[in-house]
Amino acid sequence: MQLDTLDYKTTGLKSSAKLRSYFLNTNESLFLGEERPLVLVCPGGAYAFTSVREAEPICLAFMSQGYHAAYLDYSVAPSRYPTSLLELAYAVLYLKSKAQTYKIRTDKIFLVGFSAGGHLVGSYARFLAGDSIFPALDQDLAQAVKSHFNLDLTLSMDDFAIAGQILSYPVMNGYDFANQRSLENLLGDSDPALWNYLDLPRHIHNLIPPTFAWHTAKDESVLPIYTLDYIRGLLELGIPAEFHLFPQGQHGLSLANRITANPSNPGHMQEEAGIWIDLAKTWINTLC
Repeated sequence: MQLDTLDYKTTGLKSSAKLRSYFLNTNESLFLGEERPLVLVCPGGAYAFTSVREAEPICLAFMSQGYHAAYLDYSVAPSRYPTSLLELAYAVLYLKSKAQTYKIRTDKIFLVGFSAGGHLVGSYARFLAGDSIFPALDQDLAQAVKSHFNLDLTLSMDDFAIAGQILSYPVMNGYDFANQRSLENLLGDSDPALWNYLDLPRHIHNLIPPTFAWHTAKDESVLPIYTLDYIRGLLELGIPAEFHLFPQGQHGLSLANRITANPSNPGHMQEEAGIWIDLAKTWINTLC
């Protein structure tokens, strides 16, 4: 395994983010000598921090299936939208640029988001249709990345394509208390129109990639009903979607086992919900 850390700040990029990548051995005697899919993880943390429980442990879990993995330690408050979105888009470009070196299947990159990180991933998918990233500004994601990071590249929306998204107890909008806190950290005192613009169930289109999502019915921090609204919208457009609602489990389960259990919170261990990772691996394999 080879480790790679991209520190956005020290490489001259206008950002404090860090991308940590775990590339499996590329020896021809492994994985049939073929290129591998890659998962890029966005941890949660209400856009106030990024949770270590939803970062490296998730990467290692997916690597056991033979995938390359990376996680993005993106900018949080006081940084505001669209900083984290552009950091994620740049991370996708960066990983695709490493395809030949590490045998990455650039057409099989999957984004994985937890809680607020799920909102970040969902926002990325929301703008894949080429919509402006602001309601009153004609600038799509490709144009915004090029401008923000001062890149001397010709970019199109095709450069940001992904194979699918995995949403784990995702924040979808700002309607309940926990969701509102996340959006406040992301948007600050911005125009209310921007809150509506980043309401994911309201902005579903047929270029959103195949989606795997899971939530728990007992999540009192980020209510599952909004995830259900989102999945329903995808299905109405014929977008492939798989959704699992587990009856037990609090918010922030991560892997829902001892590996990611905070000692001060035994509720992080929930065996039934912990099967989500195996279900997600199977889902990725069906798309590869």
